[in-house]
Amino acid sequence: MSDDEDLFAQLEDVFDAVDAENIVGLDCYNEMELRDRFVDIEDRLKELEQVLWPVTQEARDLHSERNAIQVELRNRGLQA
Repeated sequence: MSDDEDLFAQLEDVFDAVDAENIVGLDCYNEMELRDRFVDIEDRLKELEQVLWPVTQEARDLHSERNAIQVELRNRGLQA
């Protein structure tokens, strides 16, 4: 097995560990719901004092959701 094949095999293990049942698409939310959630996430990250550098898993998850919301808003021609 080449180094590239070995690397891809390792990545497959990582993706197998993702819990796809809990993934929620953002396209079902309207713009106000997305903006409200964005503000809620910002507030929570400030409470955790992890706005810039997430340390806990909760903060990492919030950062991921916040980034996904930003992408969705940009796709709709809006800015977060």
